[in-house]
Amino acid sequence: MGTVAQHIHDLDSQLQKTLGHVGRLTDSSKKRSRNLLQTLKDSHDSIEKLEQHLLAERHLVADNYQRDQQKRLASLESKLDVLLDRLEVPLRD
Repeated sequence: MGTVAQHIHDLDSQLQKTLGHVGRLTDSSKKRSRNLLQTLKDSHDSIEKLEQHLLAERHLVADNYQRDQQKRLASLESKLDVLLDRLEVPLRD
């Protein structure tokens, strides 16, 4: 009976150690999962900010291009007017 009691005690001790080890692994896994989720969220936020920045830059480039085109057209019209004046060509409406 004493031997059986010792085996039960040994098994209980081993089970407690195993449960403690599993608990530590579970806690570690939870912490890693939280860290990974935070990293993923941070990456997502960074990507959203980058997308917003790129979209704003795209609009800025498009606006600048349109303004440059308008300036070039106005300059061309002005030069054409000067040329027509020098050639004394009447303007038609």
